[in-house]
Amino acid sequence: MGVTGLWQAVAPAAKKYSLRDLTVNHMFNPDGTKRSEHPFRIGVDARYVPRCSNCGQNPELRTLFYKLAHLYCTPANILFVFDGPQKPAIKRGKKVVTIPPWLTTYFKDFASAFGFRTHEAAGEAEAELAALNQLGVIDAVWTEDSDALVFGALTVFRRQVTRSDNDDDKSVLMYSANGLAQESAVALTKGGLLLMALFCGGDYNNGLLRCGWKTTRVLAQHGVGDELLRAATTTANEDDLTTFLGPWVKHVRDLLTEMGCKKLSATFPSDFPSPAVVLAYVKPSITFTCADPGPPQALSMLLRTLQGINLERLAFLCEFRFGWSRGGPPVPVHTIESSGTLGKLKNLVYEGVCIRNLCGVSRLYHVIV
Repeated sequence: MGVTGLWQAVAPAAKKYSLRDLTVNHMFNPDGTKRSEHPFRIGVDARYVPRCSNCGQNPELRTLFYKLAHLYCTPANILFVFDGPQKPAIKRGKKVVTIPPWLTTYFKDFASAFGFRTHEAAGEAEAELAALNQLGVIDAVWTEDSDALVFGALTVFRRQVTRSDNDDDKSVLMYSANGLAQESAVALTKGGLLLMALFCGGDYNNGLLRCGWKTTRVLAQHGVGDELLRAATTTANEDDLTTFLGPWVKHVRDLLTEMGCKKLSATFPSDFPSPAVVLAYVKPSITFTCADPGPPQALSMLLRTLQGINLERLAFLCEFRFGWSRGGPPVPVHTIESSGTLGKLKNLVYEGVCIRNLCGVSRLYHVIV
């Protein structure tokens, strides 16, 4: 999901990092002295966490647990953001697939047991995350949806895709707004990213026929995306934006002709781009804005506080959702055999418990022995 070809277009600006090294270096200097008073804060698009794997009881939930356990081994405060009621029902002409309600409930239960925070967006999670990043509530957005860049996220993490079985699954690709603008092979500002979304196509429109990301990127480097962004930011409604678009489209056609794209210039639709689509990217539905700092400040304080794991609660959830015991009737969590649920937690979670406590990121509730 996201803008067609955008990840490919911004690839030269991507930086590969070990997530653990990045978060530890955020908190400590090389000599071991403290650098930051709060852990690195990552906002995660919840839609991209639960991916079904065909194994065992409750496969979707089981996959979710393994991913949460993996995140817990990173000394960072995690905020999962879920899509809200104002999210678009249709994208790319198809009904949007959302996290099933039953999985959302269990997702939040497990996230809470790990000590992670959850938040429901007004509309799309990636738009909410971008706003939280701009406001300084979170330090980075983790998503596979390139729309987060278009919505204005300052720092975006994306999973490192690899065919090998080494530690690359613990690495991320990081994209920064400054890096996208300054890398000569990319040179895309926020306005340029908006132009990419409109011309290449994405969740809200099909784009411009026969206009790929390379042509669009050259157009963006002429500043027409920045002009459109300024107009869309300051206009009050679609009618005002329509008035601006008339001369703007003529300017774009002239640029295309100068670039040697005469056929594309001649066939450029007079009603493109749609003002509604432009405003969907520039003014998405979000819970709060810079003009209303109260709610994000409250959320920011939560993310600055210690997040404690509740091992007893986590063991209880694993035992009765995954069937990791050796069978028989349910028993009190303290008497579950270590070769079952507690053995799994020891292998998957205890490393994170040690790392987080050594870094001072987390408190530990209900130690199980």
